[in-house]
Amino acid sequence: MLILFCRHSATKTLQIPKTFKLLQHQKLIQTRQLSSDSYAQLILQYTMAYAENSFMAKTFVYSYQALASVNCLEYTGGVVGTAIALRLITFPLFAISEKLVAKRMIANQLIRRQVYEEAAAHYGEKAVVDPETGRMTLAMPAKISNYEHLRRNAKLQKIEELCYKTQYEYATENKLQLNRIFNLKICTFPLWMHTAIALRTSVDFETSSKFVGFLWVPSFAHADPYMILPLTFCALSFINLYTGKLVHVVSLQSTPKKLFAYSMTGLTVAISIGITYVLTEMPAVKFFIEKI
Repeated sequence: MLILFCRHSATKTLQIPKTFKLLQHQKLIQTRQLSSDSYAQLILQYTMAYAENSFMAKTFVYSYQALASVNCLEYTGGVVGTAIALRLITFPLFAISEKLVAKRMIANQLIRRQVYEEAAAHYGEKAVVDPETGRMTLAMPAKISNYEHLRRNAKLQKIEELCYKTQYEYATENKLQLNRIFNLKICTFPLWMHTAIALRTSVDFETSSKFVGFLWVPSFAHADPYMILPLTFCALSFINLYTGKLVHVVSLQSTPKKLFAYSMTGLTVAISIGITYVLTEMPAVKFFIEKI
Protein backbone atom coordinates (compact mmCIF):
# COMPACT_ATOMS: atom_id res chain seq x y z
CA MET A 1 0.00 0.00 0.00
CA LEU A 2 1.20 3.43 -0.87
CA ILE A 3 1.34 6.52 1.34
CA LEU A 4 0.37 9.68 -0.52
CA PHE A 5 1.69 12.93 0.86
CA CYS A 6 0.12 16.26 -0.14
CA ARG A 7 1.19 19.76 0.78
CA HIS A 8 -0.87 22.91 0.82
CA SER A 9 0.92 26.26 0.49
CA ALA A 10 -0.57 29.72 0.59
CA THR A 11 0.04 31.96 -2.41
CA LYS A 12 0.42 35.70 -2.17
CA THR A 13 -1.28 38.01 -4.61
CA LEU A 14 1.28 39.93 -6.66
CA GLN A 15 0.75 43.01 -8.76
CA ILE A 16 1.73 41.98 -12.29
CA PRO A 17 1.72 44.19 -15.36
CA LYS A 18 -1.19 43.88 -17.80
CA THR A 19 1.02 42.23 -20.41
CA PHE A 20 1.25 39.13 -18.15
CA LYS A 21 -2.48 38.96 -17.41
CA LEU A 22 -3.04 35.85 -19.59
CA LEU A 23 -0.13 34.00 -17.98
CA GLN A 24 -1.48 34.80 -14.53
CA HIS A 25 -4.88 33.38 -15.53
CA GLN A 26 -3.33 30.06 -16.63
CA LYS A 27 -1.42 29.72 -13.37
CA LEU A 28 -4.61 30.39 -11.45
CA ILE A 29 -6.42 27.60 -13.33
CA GLN A 30 -3.53 25.18 -12.69
CA THR A 31 -3.49 26.06 -8.99
CA ARG A 32 -7.21 25.41 -8.71
CA GLN A 33 -6.90 22.04 -10.46
CA LEU A 34 -4.11 20.92 -8.16
CA SER A 35 -5.98 22.01 -5.07
CA SER A 36 -9.13 20.13 -6.16
CA ASP A 37 -7.17 16.94 -6.91
CA SER A 38 -5.48 17.09 -3.53
CA TYR A 39 -8.76 16.51 -1.69
CA ALA A 40 -8.75 12.80 -2.62
CA GLN A 41 -5.12 12.51 -1.54
CA LEU A 42 -5.91 14.30 1.71
CA ILE A 43 -8.83 11.95 2.47
CA LEU A 44 -6.66 8.92 1.71
CA GLN A 45 -3.86 10.27 3.91
CA TYR A 46 -6.21 10.83 6.85
CA THR A 47 -7.75 7.38 6.36
CA MET A 48 -4.36 5.67 6.37
CA ALA A 49 -3.25 7.70 9.40
CA TYR A 50 -6.40 6.64 11.26
CA ALA A 51 -5.87 2.98 10.29
CA GLU A 52 -2.23 3.06 11.38
CA ASN A 53 -3.12 4.55 14.76
CA SER A 54 -6.17 2.34 15.34
CA PHE A 55 -6.37 0.06 18.35
CA MET A 56 -6.45 -3.09 16.21
CA ALA A 57 -3.35 -2.15 14.18
CA LYS A 58 -1.40 -1.27 17.33
CA THR A 59 -2.45 -4.58 18.88
CA PHE A 60 -0.98 -6.46 15.93
CA VAL A 61 2.25 -4.45 16.12
CA TYR A 62 2.58 -5.35 19.80
CA SER A 63 1.83 -9.00 19.00
CA TYR A 64 4.62 -8.99 16.40
CA GLN A 65 7.01 -7.59 18.99
CA ALA A 66 5.87 -10.01 21.71
CA LEU A 67 6.29 -13.07 19.50
CA ALA A 68 9.59 -11.72 18.18
CA SER A 69 11.00 -11.60 21.71
CA VAL A 70 10.52 -15.37 22.17
CA ASN A 71 11.16 -16.56 18.62
CA CYS A 72 14.54 -17.26 17.07
CA LEU A 73 13.46 -15.67 13.77
CA GLU A 74 12.78 -12.33 15.46
CA TYR A 75 10.25 -10.23 13.54
CA THR A 76 9.86 -12.80 10.78
CA GLY A 77 8.76 -15.39 13.31
CA GLY A 78 6.46 -12.88 14.98
CA VAL A 79 4.69 -12.10 11.72
CA VAL A 80 4.37 -15.77 10.73
CA GLY A 81 3.16 -16.73 14.22
CA THR A 82 0.56 -13.95 14.22
CA ALA A 83 -0.67 -14.96 10.77
CA ILE A 84 -1.04 -18.61 11.83
CA ALA A 85 -2.85 -17.60 15.03
CA LEU A 86 -5.26 -15.36 13.12
CA ARG A 87 -5.92 -18.10 10.59
CA LEU A 88 -6.78 -20.52 13.41
CA ILE A 89 -9.02 -17.93 15.07
CA THR A 90 -10.92 -17.07 11.88
CA PHE A 91 -11.12 -20.66 10.61
CA PRO A 92 -14.42 -21.44 12.44
CA LEU A 93 -16.16 -18.56 10.65
CA PHE A 94 -14.83 -19.78 7.31
CA ALA A 95 -15.89 -23.36 8.08
CA ILE A 96 -19.38 -22.27 9.15
CA SER A 97 -19.85 -20.20 5.99
CA GLU A 98 -18.74 -23.08 3.76
CA LYS A 99 -21.01 -25.47 5.66
CA LEU A 100 -23.97 -23.13 5.15
CA VAL A 101 -23.16 -22.83 1.44
CA ALA A 102 -23.11 -26.61 1.05
CA LYS A 103 -26.30 -27.00 3.08
CA ARG A 104 -28.06 -24.36 0.98
CA MET A 105 -26.99 -25.93 -2.32
CA ILE A 106 -28.09 -29.43 -1.28
CA ALA A 107 -31.40 -28.13 0.10
CA ASN A 108 -32.14 -26.21 -3.11
CA GLN A 109 -31.50 -29.29 -5.23
CA LEU A 110 -33.68 -31.53 -3.04
CA ILE A 111 -36.49 -28.97 -2.94
CA ARG A 112 -36.35 -28.55 -6.70
CA ARG A 113 -36.47 -32.30 -7.27
CA GLN A 114 -39.38 -32.74 -4.85
CA VAL A 115 -41.39 -29.87 -6.34
CA TYR A 116 -40.92 -31.13 -9.89
CA GLU A 117 -41.84 -34.69 -8.95
CA GLU A 118 -45.03 -33.55 -7.22
CA ALA A 119 -45.89 -31.23 -10.12
CA ALA A 120 -45.28 -34.00 -12.66
CA ALA A 121 -47.55 -36.35 -10.70
CA HIS A 122 -50.20 -33.61 -10.58
CA TYR A 123 -50.07 -32.98 -14.34
CA GLY A 124 -49.71 -36.65 -15.20
CA GLU A 125 -46.25 -36.18 -16.70
CA LYS A 126 -42.73 -37.32 -15.87
CA ALA A 127 -39.98 -35.32 -14.18
CA VAL A 128 -36.53 -35.84 -15.69
CA VAL A 129 -33.09 -34.25 -15.52
CA ASP A 130 -32.25 -32.07 -18.50
CA PRO A 131 -28.97 -33.47 -19.94
CA GLU A 132 -27.92 -30.02 -21.19
CA THR A 133 -28.50 -27.97 -18.03
CA GLY A 134 -28.44 -30.69 -15.36
CA ARG A 135 -31.65 -29.30 -13.80
CA MET A 136 -35.00 -30.94 -13.17
CA THR A 137 -37.66 -30.37 -15.80
CA LEU A 138 -40.71 -32.01 -17.35
CA ALA A 139 -40.18 -34.62 -20.03
CA MET A 140 -40.48 -33.26 -23.55
CA PRO A 141 -42.97 -35.20 -25.72
CA ALA A 142 -41.75 -36.57 -29.04
CA LYS A 143 -44.38 -34.56 -30.92
CA ILE A 144 -45.80 -31.34 -29.60
CA SER A 145 -47.89 -28.61 -31.18
CA ASN A 146 -47.42 -24.89 -30.72
CA TYR A 147 -50.39 -24.68 -28.35
CA GLU A 148 -49.09 -27.56 -26.24
CA HIS A 149 -45.65 -25.96 -26.23
CA LEU A 150 -47.12 -22.73 -24.85
CA ARG A 151 -49.02 -24.66 -22.18
CA ARG A 152 -45.85 -26.52 -21.25
CA ASN A 153 -43.93 -23.26 -20.86
CA ALA A 154 -46.70 -21.90 -18.63
CA LYS A 155 -46.49 -25.03 -16.46
CA LEU A 156 -42.72 -24.73 -16.18
CA GLN A 157 -43.03 -21.08 -15.20
CA LYS A 158 -45.48 -21.91 -12.41
CA ILE A 159 -43.27 -24.74 -11.18
CA GLU A 160 -40.20 -22.47 -11.18
CA GLU A 161 -42.05 -19.84 -9.16
CA LEU A 162 -43.10 -22.52 -6.67
CA CYS A 163 -39.48 -23.74 -6.45
CA TYR A 164 -38.11 -20.27 -5.74
CA LYS A 165 -40.83 -19.60 -3.16
CA THR A 166 -40.22 -22.90 -1.35
CA GLN A 167 -36.45 -22.42 -1.41
CA TYR A 168 -36.76 -18.89 -0.04
CA GLU A 169 -39.04 -20.02 2.80
CA TYR A 170 -36.73 -22.90 3.68
CA ALA A 171 -33.65 -20.63 3.64
CA THR A 172 -35.41 -18.10 5.88
CA GLU A 173 -36.56 -20.71 8.39
CA ASN A 174 -33.14 -22.40 8.59
CA LYS A 175 -31.03 -19.19 8.44
CA LEU A 176 -29.46 -19.99 5.08
CA GLN A 177 -29.85 -16.54 3.53
CA LEU A 178 -27.18 -15.44 1.10
CA ASN A 179 -26.59 -12.16 2.94
CA ARG A 180 -25.87 -14.06 6.18
CA ILE A 181 -23.40 -16.35 4.41
CA PHE A 182 -21.77 -13.37 2.68
CA ASN A 183 -21.41 -11.50 5.98
CA LEU A 184 -19.72 -14.53 7.54
CA LYS A 185 -17.25 -14.63 4.65
CA ILE A 186 -16.29 -10.94 4.73
CA CYS A 187 -16.48 -10.22 8.48
CA THR A 188 -12.79 -11.08 8.84
CA PHE A 189 -11.74 -8.58 6.16
CA PRO A 190 -11.15 -5.68 8.63
CA LEU A 191 -9.02 -8.01 10.72
CA TRP A 192 -6.70 -8.89 7.83
CA MET A 193 -6.65 -5.29 6.58
CA HIS A 194 -5.41 -3.99 9.94
CA THR A 195 -2.92 -6.86 10.06
CA ALA A 196 -1.48 -5.75 6.72
CA ILE A 197 -1.34 -2.12 7.89
CA ALA A 198 0.42 -3.15 11.10
CA LEU A 199 2.90 -5.20 9.09
CA ARG A 200 3.65 -2.25 6.83
CA THR A 201 4.14 -0.05 9.87
CA SER A 202 6.57 -2.57 11.36
CA VAL A 203 8.53 -2.83 8.11
CA ASP A 204 8.72 0.97 7.85
CA PHE A 205 9.89 1.64 11.41
CA GLU A 206 11.98 -1.43 12.18
CA THR A 207 15.40 -2.10 10.74
CA SER A 208 15.55 -4.63 7.93
CA SER A 209 18.07 -6.71 9.89
CA LYS A 210 15.31 -7.80 12.29
CA PHE A 211 13.38 -9.52 9.47
CA VAL A 212 15.73 -12.47 9.18
CA GLY A 213 15.33 -14.55 6.04
CA PHE A 214 16.00 -18.19 5.25
CA LEU A 215 16.64 -20.38 2.21
CA TRP A 216 16.69 -18.19 -0.90
CA VAL A 217 15.34 -15.02 0.80
CA PRO A 218 18.18 -13.04 2.44
CA SER A 219 15.81 -10.69 4.29
CA PHE A 220 12.03 -10.71 4.54
CA ALA A 221 12.04 -6.91 4.71
CA HIS A 222 12.93 -6.89 0.99
CA ALA A 223 11.24 -8.37 -2.06
CA ASP A 224 11.78 -11.99 -3.01
CA PRO A 225 14.77 -11.90 -5.43
CA TYR A 226 13.59 -14.99 -7.34
CA MET A 227 9.85 -14.16 -7.16
CA ILE A 228 9.08 -17.66 -5.85
CA LEU A 229 6.64 -16.48 -3.17
CA PRO A 230 4.62 -14.18 -5.49
CA LEU A 231 4.40 -16.90 -8.15
CA THR A 232 3.28 -19.35 -5.46
CA PHE A 233 0.52 -16.91 -4.52
CA CYS A 234 -0.55 -16.70 -8.17
CA ALA A 235 -0.55 -20.51 -8.55
CA LEU A 236 -2.62 -20.98 -5.40
CA SER A 237 -5.10 -18.36 -6.64
CA PHE A 238 -5.56 -20.19 -9.95
CA ILE A 239 -5.94 -23.54 -8.15
CA ASN A 240 -8.57 -21.98 -5.88
CA LEU A 241 -10.41 -20.63 -8.92
CA TYR A 242 -10.32 -24.01 -10.68
CA THR A 243 -11.50 -25.98 -7.65
CA GLY A 244 -14.28 -23.45 -7.09
CA LYS A 245 -15.56 -24.10 -10.60
CA LEU A 246 -15.53 -27.85 -9.94
CA VAL A 247 -17.45 -27.52 -6.68
CA HIS A 248 -19.95 -24.85 -7.75
CA VAL A 249 -21.08 -26.10 -11.15
CA VAL A 250 -23.12 -23.50 -13.02
CA SER A 251 -25.01 -24.09 -16.24
CA LEU A 252 -23.65 -21.96 -19.09
CA GLN A 253 -26.27 -22.63 -21.76
CA SER A 254 -27.50 -19.05 -22.12
CA THR A 255 -25.32 -16.32 -23.59
CA PRO A 256 -25.72 -13.86 -20.66
CA LYS A 257 -24.58 -16.53 -18.19
CA LYS A 258 -21.58 -17.33 -20.36
CA LEU A 259 -20.61 -13.66 -20.62
CA PHE A 260 -21.02 -13.17 -16.87
CA ALA A 261 -19.01 -16.30 -16.02
CA TYR A 262 -16.21 -15.43 -18.45
CA SER A 263 -16.08 -11.81 -17.27
CA MET A 264 -15.89 -12.87 -13.60
CA THR A 265 -13.18 -15.40 -14.43
CA GLY A 266 -11.22 -12.75 -16.32
CA LEU A 267 -11.64 -10.30 -13.44
CA THR A 268 -10.41 -12.89 -10.93
CA VAL A 269 -7.40 -13.70 -13.09
CA ALA A 270 -6.60 -10.00 -13.53
CA ILE A 271 -6.82 -9.39 -9.77
CA SER A 272 -4.58 -12.39 -9.06
CA ILE A 273 -2.00 -11.21 -11.58
CA GLY A 274 -2.17 -7.67 -10.19
CA ILE A 275 -1.64 -8.83 -6.61
CA THR A 276 1.21 -11.05 -7.78
CA TYR A 277 2.88 -8.06 -9.44
CA VAL A 278 2.44 -5.98 -6.28
CA LEU A 279 3.95 -8.77 -4.17
CA THR A 280 7.04 -8.80 -6.39
CA GLU A 281 7.74 -5.22 -5.25
CA MET A 282 6.73 -5.60 -1.60
CA PRO A 283 8.58 -7.17 1.34
CA ALA A 284 8.58 -10.96 1.20
CA VAL A 285 7.02 -11.19 4.67
CA LYS A 286 3.82 -9.78 3.15
CA PHE A 287 3.24 -13.18 1.53
CA PHE A 288 2.52 -14.80 4.90
CA ILE A 289 -0.20 -12.29 5.72
CA GLU A 290 -1.81 -12.80 2.31
CA LYS A 291 -1.84 -16.58 2.06
CA ILE A 292 -1.33 -18.24 5.45
